[in-house]
Amino acid sequence: MPKAVCHSCGALFFSIDPQGRRGVILGKEGYNYFVFKGCPTKEEETHYSANPTTLYRLTASREIYEESCGLINIDYRELKLEHTFSKRNDGYTKHYHIGLIYVPYNFVIEFKSRRLESNLPQTFREKSQVKFFELEESLRSNEVADLTKRSIV
Repeated sequence: MPKAVCHSCGALFFSIDPQGRRGVILGKEGYNYFVFKGCPTKEEETHYSANPTTLYRLTASREIYEESCGLINIDYRELKLEHTFSKRNDGYTKHYHIGLIYVPYNFVIEFKSRRLESNLPQTFREKSQVKFFELEESLRSNEVADLTKRSIV
């Protein structure tokens, strides 16, 4: 029986903190921190499956918007999903299409206050918090998912 193939699209946010340190901003899901990513919706797949590049960029743009609580809104045409890799599991293979985008450091503070808003849509609540990691720290941290480390390297 052929294994299922899934695609996950999004972006790694990079920033510079107030002390001038370069790093990445990641979002917490469960116990680990991840890049801002997700899978195409059925509607996206139906309308754009003939053009995978557009499909992946649209999906990445939507996921970035949702997982950033609506704070980062990027035009899908401007996204470059240059980092691609695959991960095989028992029942499926997942292909990742990850871009790199600059996000101002104040996003960390804005996200925290935005996440507390009572009328925030459920689709904006996937990430419970965000955190800035210095680049070297992100690769050593047990809090950062191994999958995310593959996006950083």
